[in-house]
Amino acid sequence: MLQSSLDCLSCETYYAVIKERLIYRYRLATGHVLADAQGKAPIHRLTLYEKIGPGAHLCHWCGKLVEWRYTRLTRGQSLDGVLIADHIDEDRYNNAHDNIVPSSDAS
Repeated sequence: MLQSSLDCLSCETYYAVIKERLIYRYRLATGHVLADAQGKAPIHRLTLYEKIGPGAHLCHWCGKLVEWRYTRLTRGQSLDGVLIADHIDEDRYNNAHDNIVPSSDAS
């Protein structure tokens, strides 16, 4: 993993992970329900969770009911009904609360 100093808020450590040539930023969130075994969670998912909370929510785009998935998905696993944190402006670095919405895979 590459350590990044991008947007270091409150002196928390951020990480960048290269996955299919896209960079996802992570924040240490030890103990958070969205955190992985190393205590890291994607910033965009943390931001949306802070905004809308746990449970089921309507997809911003199609109105379908979607729910948080707390375990890592495996390749080829269905995303049907899984809440995806989506960036309205398609800028994956713009993690402002008003830019991230719940979305379904169909959106």
